[in-house]
Amino acid sequence: MLAFPSNDFRQESGTNEEIQAFVSEKYPESTFPMYGKSALRENPVYVALSHQVEGRVKGNFYKYLVGRDGIVIRLYSKKQAPFSFEKTIDELLSQTD
Repeated sequence: MLAFPSNDFRQESGTNEEIQAFVSEKYPESTFPMYGKSALRENPVYVALSHQVEGRVKGNFYKYLVGRDGIVIRLYSKKQAPFSFEKTIDELLSQTD
């Protein structure tokens, strides 16, 4: 899991440090890397992922599930808890090519 904070939706106006503190408090089990805040259109990872799925990110905390091949498997809304699809991730990791 990787996090790319953005204030495009006027939800993350804080500094990178404030965003990290919020995530650490709200999701203490989160140990994944968090990158610096940027506009989505300027983030090359978001741009690449967004071209692979129908639908669009409508707020912060949307999540892309990406396969080993770099192809998006699913886009999860902000209402989906970050670790609620852990079983799906485990299943994908156990698959052999």
